[in-house]
Amino acid sequence: MAQTIAQTRDPRVDELAKETAQLKRTIADQERRIAELEKSVKAMQGITTATPARIPSETPPWRLASNWTLIKRGMSEAQVTEILGPPASVQAVTDVRTLFYQSDSRSTTTLGGSVTLTDDRVSASVPPNAKALQGNANAAPPRIPPEAPPWQLASNWALIKRGMPEAQVIDILGPPSSVQAVTDVRILYYQPDSRATTSLSGSVTLTDDRVTASSPPRF
Repeated sequence: MAQTIAQTRDPRVDELAKETAQLKRTIADQERRIAELEKSVKAMQGITTATPARIPSETPPWRLASNWTLIKRGMSEAQVTEILGPPASVQAVTDVRTLFYQSDSRSTTTLGGSVTLTDDRVSASVPPNAKALQGNANAAPPRIPPEAPPWQLASNWALIKRGMPEAQVIDILGPPSSVQAVTDVRILYYQPDSRATTSLSGSVTLTDDRVTASSPPRF
């Protein structure tokens, strides 16, 4: 009877046993791989991270001597900043703007230069000390001397005539430093700014937009 039962054993039991054994081997293999990964992670965590190399700051364009040689009288402010970069500070007095180029407070150098513009056109420039500039080719960048405003020329005052409109006066003498208006009378004052060493000054009086009197400076 026992022999009959053994002969009729379900083959599915043997198949299930094989699958169970295979599953155990797979789990054991995965546990081994997990253990190896944990060891690798711990080893990587123990490695000292190297300090990234410092990227040196790029030299500002205004510190290159070759760029200052490109600054010419009559250039616009946009052209200047395209060549030298944005200024550290700007001083504006009526129609005159001075762009100052200098190192920031963290720098160890006192290198500095400036570009002056009148009516958005370069009228003077003072490059930094040539010896301190990078790319210096021994010769200092040319300095553009300040140009005298048109109202400081006696020949221009000789052109002011009675009956001229204000627009024509400004075309000859340039924009006034200040204007005083009382009803239909306007007085255009021409005088240097506080930084100037000259005391020259003059004025033009207009009534109903026509010159009625002028007081040229004492040249």
